Amino acid sequence: MSFKHFIELVLSYARFSSDNQDIKSAEDQEAENSIYAENHNMKIIKYFRDVAKSGTKTASRDGFFDMLHFCEEYNSNKDNQQKIKYILVWKFNRFARNDFDSSFYKNKLKKLGIKVLSITQPISDTPEGHLLEGIIESVDAYYSENLASDVRRAVRRKAKNCEFIGGFSPLGYKIVDKHFVIDEDEAKIVQEIFRLYIE
Repeated sequence: MSFKHFIELVLSYARFSSDNQDIKSAEDQEAENSIYAENHNMKIIKYFRDVAKSGTKTASRDGFFDMLHFCEEYNSNKDNQQKIKYILVWKFNRFARNDFDSSFYKNKLKKLGIKVLSITQPISDTPEGHLLEGIIESVDAYYSENLASDVRRAVRRKAKNCEFIGGFSPLGYKIVDKHFVIDEDEAKIVQEIFRLYIE
């Protein structure tokens, strides 16, 4: 006698940063979440994503908060007999890189009966598993803070060496071999601006 397996209701959340450090696009993350759900008898009822958003700046992620609101509305609705069980993420750092925010929002979801599940970082629901998840969160937070520090250091070094780091060159300068050099024609405009201001 065979029994039909119970299908868990889940959500998919994807985040792609603007720092060009991510390997997987939001689309790739969603595709892998879909494959995981299909292979583990889960049904994704809604997809949420944030594109070009930092994991450390949770407040700026509209998709993230839309997802939290959806979870609260759905699992609090008494008409929905089956509740959302998991939020699928590619890696835990897609959910948050700030360890405080990660713990805070995971606890909010836990009160709704929802667990964040990484499809590439399987964690057992045991005291050892919870410890490992906390370590992963701390490592992700360290990586993010260290990366930000490295980026600031690189920007200062490039600025000191008059190196171009992207965007538009300011009035009076042009880019030659990835370095700022004075544009003699535009420099006259800048000098005139200063002269007029002084007068």
